[in-house]
Amino acid sequence: MVAGPDEARDGLHYRSFGRATDGAARRFTGSAPSASPHHRGLPRMYRCEFCNVVAPPGAPSHRVVTEWRPAEYPSRAKSHKHRVGRKAKFGDDPGGAGYEIAKEAVVCPACAEKFNAEQQAAREAEEQRTVAGA
Repeated sequence: MVAGPDEARDGLHYRSFGRATDGAARRFTGSAPSASPHHRGLPRMYRCEFCNVVAPPGAPSHRVVTEWRPAEYPSRAKSHKHRVGRKAKFGDDPGGAGYEIAKEAVVCPACAEKFNAEQQAAREAEEQRTVAGA
């Protein structure tokens, strides 16, 4: 038995996923299935990358930046598209220099608080050295 274009096949209704028919534009009209059906509705767990302990279900995770690196971005001509009335205009991106994240870690709240306190103490010590040296 062959299912028609509007009939369900393998438990999925193809029309709900916006299959183009008769030259119609594709559009999303339904909800797609979850990417991971095994974790639907379950609280997520993670392993702290500092203390290596598995956090209990529902515990908040924190991302802390452990390494930065300098970055330079070149200017790009006509890279930003925006509309003025009905007409599309293209703007330039000036580029620039700064820092970007090189490494980050997912940690538990206790390790995140400890890491942030150590970082703050290191910044204050650096400020004291710059003030004393000036």
